[in-house]
Amino acid sequence: MTAVASAEPHTDEELQLWARPGREVGTPAGVAVGRVIRHFGAHPRFQQERLDIGLAVGSATAKPLGGRLTGAFVPGRFAYEVRFRPTNMVRAGEGETTVSVSFSSDDPNTIFSTVPDADGRFDFGALEYTDDDAIAVECFALSEADEGVADTPFSGAIVSLVKSKDGVEIPLQGRRVVTLQAMTAEGQPMTMASGNEIEFTIWDERGSEMNWTREEPKLREPLPDGTYLARAVLGERASALTPFTLAGAGEAPEIALVLQPCAPFTVTVVDQNGAALPTLMFLKLGNEASAAFPAPRRVSAFCKDSAFTLQGLLPDTYDVEFRGGTAPPFVRRLELKPGGEPVVVTVP
Repeated sequence: MTAVASAEPHTDEELQLWARPGREVGTPAGVAVGRVIRHFGAHPRFQQERLDIGLAVGSATAKPLGGRLTGAFVPGRFAYEVRFRPTNMVRAGEGETTVSVSFSSDDPNTIFSTVPDADGRFDFGALEYTDDDAIAVECFALSEADEGVADTPFSGAIVSLVKSKDGVEIPLQGRRVVTLQAMTAEGQPMTMASGNEIEFTIWDERGSEMNWTREEPKLREPLPDGTYLARAVLGERASALTPFTLAGAGEAPEIALVLQPCAPFTVTVVDQNGAALPTLMFLKLGNEASAAFPAPRRVSAFCKDSAFTLQGLLPDTYDVEFRGGTAPPFVRRLELKPGGEPVVVTVP
């Protein structure tokens, strides 16, 4: 969808001419063009979206915002939209060695959007920008098999981008669509009862946790190369922490997550005298399957009254890193067994 606005009266023919792709450059002063791209599936469910489309009417600048998408730009497989959000930078709290900086949008509801051409080139016309402004690239899959798969292959400040005579270059990180399939213990796809929802979780190499809730037992999600842990949870059943790796070209794997009964475990942390610790602590854990990964301990939890309640973990042996309080970080290997003795960890 293309929106054209003008500060001065023009005929419909003129506005339609400027709305054609590739005509942003050369539009007269006082005319602004914005583009958005959406996909609505064939299902009969009513869909509504409210848009506040930013249009830079009356903007004039010596350095208009434009450029090109580079890297993993695949227009035959994905549709792309480039989004620009003006940002104010406020410097405050300048000290001897640090400077506190906060950012706020001029209007948090207004986003300027455009759609690149088949070569990845995009142009916002005479939209003025600063290096502190934010820019992002959104995309969604075009194939029927990947319907509903969407991604943000870039998001950051303009200052982080390489600039050339043609504008800014936005490098897109390669993605492959990974399928997570919840399975029964018999190796069959899980059947979902009406109203039930299954939670899929993926941890990346930075320990970032990504969560999705679905009414069907399958998740398809684009991910960059790297190592990951995945898990599915449905009520009182969960899968094991399952590792997988994405590297180079080829078909993305389908990860089977077998759901099994799963009771919570409690881990209590005490000091050298056996007393509960009053300080806040947190832990990160991993299992043998992730031992060879960079940052093998990725699943986190926080304690309450010196006790951690671990949910969604099957009985297994875990390497657990504890942090918090005055003690330095330390690692313990814990065996979580159903109906076993209470797990107590003494801070060194």
